[in-house]
Amino acid sequence: MLDAVTSVGWLFGFAALMASLSIAVERVVEIIKGAVPPLAKPWTKYDVARRAILQMLAAGVGTFAASQVPDQIKSAMTDGRGDQLRWQGYALIGLIVSGGAGVWNHVLDILGALKTKEEKSAATSVPSDVRTVGSAGNTAPKVEAAAVQQTPTMTTSVKTGGERRSPALSVSSVPPAPPSYSGRVVSIGETDARVIQLIQNRLNQVGCGPIAEDGVFGPNTQAAVELFQMRCADHFGLPLRVDGKVGPLTWASLFAVPQVPTVDTVSSPLRAATMKIAAGEVGVREVPLGSNRGPRVDQYLRAVGIDPATGSYPWCAAFVYWCFQQAASSLQIANPVIRTASVADHWSKAPLAGILCVTTAECNSNPALVTPGMIFVMMSSGETGHTGLIEQVTGTYLTTIEGNTNDNGSREGIGVFRRNKRIIADINRGFICY
Repeated sequence: MLDAVTSVGWLFGFAALMASLSIAVERVVEIIKGAVPPLAKPWTKYDVARRAILQMLAAGVGTFAASQVPDQIKSAMTDGRGDQLRWQGYALIGLIVSGGAGVWNHVLDILGALKTKEEKSAATSVPSDVRTVGSAGNTAPKVEAAAVQQTPTMTTSVKTGGERRSPALSVSSVPPAPPSYSGRVVSIGETDARVIQLIQNRLNQVGCGPIAEDGVFGPNTQAAVELFQMRCADHFGLPLRVDGKVGPLTWASLFAVPQVPTVDTVSSPLRAATMKIAAGEVGVREVPLGSNRGPRVDQYLRAVGIDPATGSYPWCAAFVYWCFQQAASSLQIANPVIRTASVADHWSKAPLAGILCVTTAECNSNPALVTPGMIFVMMSSGETGHTGLIEQVTGTYLTTIEGNTNDNGSREGIGVFRRNKRIIADINRGFICY
């Protein structure tokens, strides 16, 4: 009986010592990860190698730590076993405690997840706007319009879907408001852990997980975003682009925002006056249709120094220049726009003149860069192009006013049209802001 008690006591003592060493190893490895940032974040393709490096570091630290406390180890071992301890024994203990450090990390992760869950449960209830069906049905989450209506306590001036709303429901009947759009496309490489955790938590709620809510946008989070995009549509009823990135349309659909806000405010007096003039030109047609001529079209062309009687000229760039010219004249200022009827010429000369030009790649990463009053530029492989003015921005959708176009948006059209079917990614060259 005494031997059994002694053995149990030895096991508890040895286990306590190993646990202490494991915790110490875990803390040292965390310090190393803080000093070497690449080791702290998952590697896109070779994360197995990163984890192996960390495990070897933990084993080395464990071996060193064990060798520094020989007396404690010997006292935890009975029958003189500690007196025979050599470097091989310390290495074995190092392996044990390095594995223990990994176990301890998992324990800490579980405790942290439980704490986070309790805090979220106390702060707010799980949103009821998403209903999911088991994997056997493979059914996408359904968003119920009545359940996701956002009810502000005052009238908002942001346009949503072409109308202004002034909800009047009581505050007690309002569900928790969905988080506002982060203002940029969130994808691999994102550093804002708070935004990433919001996305990860929501992906788990709508049945696109399970994924860790660790604030790191890695391959698992990207795959969950892609799954959501495959299952769901945007607020216009069109399929989401499956790219694993959370832009304004994916954000709005993921968090069940009732409408994607439309930005139609122009900060510059010149751009504001230009858009007002352009809106008044909607409906202008060529005379005869398809001729690149007509009383108003001739004015557009003459504004950029072209005699319309000498040939047939595309006039989309001339229309943009004419609108700015009329606005500048009304404000009694000089027109800063490059005077040209060539889209390619405008795009090449604007940056040389110090004018802000933003590429489509930049705007795809940050749609907030596109604002009303900017000029969009599209180019073909033959360096012919098309251009027009941005009137509104709704997520990544654009409302534009374009000359020399038609209902399907092609160049060499028949008049001035307002179009709402373009998206930022379709503008293959970029945007100019005067």
